[in-house]
Amino acid sequence: MTAAGMGADVLTATTIDEFESALRVARASSRVTVVQVHTDPLVAAPDSEGWWDVPVAETSSLGSTRTARTNYERHKRQQRLYLGSSAAPHGGALVNTPEKVSIQ
Repeated sequence: MTAAGMGADVLTATTIDEFESALRVARASSRVTVVQVHTDPLVAAPDSEGWWDVPVAETSSLGSTRTARTNYERHKRQQRLYLGSSAAPHGGALVNTPEKVSIQ
């Protein structure tokens, strides 16, 4: 079932300007609104300085895995959660917390 079929408003964006406009409309709406962006999975994304946070298993009988988890947790506490305006598109501030990622 599609978002529209479930009662949501659906806005389609094919350019950055259309995306920004659709995002403003969606935020102002009192209804569930989906911004649909078609992408081409065969087009490579540009390089970035971002990374995926793939944690080590929390429990293990292997000492090496437990050591790796301890190191992961120590580094996770040192992670900077505010990346600043140069990291966000169009000069916005990218806020990255475990609960949400948003452009402000």
